[in-house]
Amino acid sequence: MATRVVAYRAEHVLSQAALAREIGVSQPLVARLEAGEHEPTFGTLIRRARCLGLEFHIDITPTALKLAALP
Repeated sequence: MATRVVAYRAEHVLSQAALAREIGVSQPLVARLEAGEHEPTFGTLIRRARCLGLEFHIDITPTALKLAALP
């Protein structure tokens, strides 16, 4: 999710604060999302996908859970 949020912000020439206003969260939350400091919940993925018009695909394998964001 982190790389996709950063890419979205860059594509739309938005500051973290501007993106935060657009999606209704705080700027520190955008910074945490971009830093990838924690695994996002399904709820977070759903809310960000709706707000930003993004697709997130999740691969669940026997060895790991992998989150992948597609453009």
